[in-house]
Amino acid sequence: MKQYLATLIEGKELSREDTREIMVNITKEKYNEHQISALLMGIRWTARNGQIHRPQRLQHTRHRRYGW
Repeated sequence: MKQYLATLIEGKELSREDTREIMVNITKEKYNEHQISALLMGIRWTARNGQIHRPQRLQHTRHRRYGW
């Protein structure tokens, strides 16, 4: 878990293999609730600082017309 948190703190994205391993370990209950909370906070912190690329959402004309 420490290496995943370090990766997030450095502002890097987790690889697909890393995220798969994390999910498998969570389902096998290899991490306690504090470790999972720290991981979620690391993901949130990285996303809030704009260090994770997010594709822009498409704006539909219907939404603009009706103000949704």
